[in-house]
Amino acid sequence: MRSVSRLVVAALLCVTLTVGVTGGAGATDGDYSQDDSTVACVGQIDRRVKEVDKLLARVASALDVTDAHRTALSAALQDARAGLVALRAEVVALATTTAGTATLTPQHEEPAPSTDAMSPEVAAACARMYSEFRIYVLRKPQVNLVVGADRVSGQRALFDLLASELDAAIAAVPSDPDGAEARRLLDDYRAKIASASLAAAGISDAVIGFGPEDWNANPSILAPYVDAMRQVKRDLRTAKQDAKQIVALLGGAATESGKTPGTA
Repeated sequence: MRSVSRLVVAALLCVTLTVGVTGGAGATDGDYSQDDSTVACVGQIDRRVKEVDKLLARVASALDVTDAHRTALSAALQDARAGLVALRAEVVALATTTAGTATLTPQHEEPAPSTDAMSPEVAAACARMYSEFRIYVLRKPQVNLVVGADRVSGQRALFDLLASELDAAIAAVPSDPDGAEARRLLDDYRAKIASASLAAAGISDAVIGFGPEDWNANPSILAPYVDAMRQVKRDLRTAKQDAKQIVALLGGAATESGKTPGTA
């Protein structure tokens, strides 16, 4: 019989899911002379451009993402990048020709740059980095969800192959308590893989078309899909434990040496 343990390692390590929003450091350019609050605004735009570049790289390299999903994500991110670069230029241009004070109110993402001495025109332009792009609260989790859901769907055949190998290994041992427990664990493994696959199905197609205007209208728009992906992670975690316990019951050392459990 082929090595169960090697297949376990391959299957259990093949899916890595990341759901959430994280921040990152950015940089500001020093090629113009402006007040500090405007520099901070430009710096936050720069941070978003860098984040988009990271997301583009992730989408390009992610395993199992379908061609259609990769194309759609890349197009949305490229559009966001171009828009941010244009917005940056607009803020710089406005800051060189206007002066005054205004209040910039951020929405949900992070503390806004100070608006002391920022003109109303510059403040309004800076506010658009939130309302028109939503990089951290929409685009980043959107990429995470699509990459994760497509990964689960793409690896379903490998999960099923592992189940078949474990089934064959269980059949080779006597129907003693260990064999019965291994069978119960295999049934649970299959149930959890089916549950994870069902929860992941449809996530990518559901979220991939959301834009900033959708998030602005409903800031909780991604919540059901984030919850679904958390369920996927719980199911896969349980399936991993089931498979590890089966291997332990059948005798991991014997399978590593290429011997069928229960034989000399």
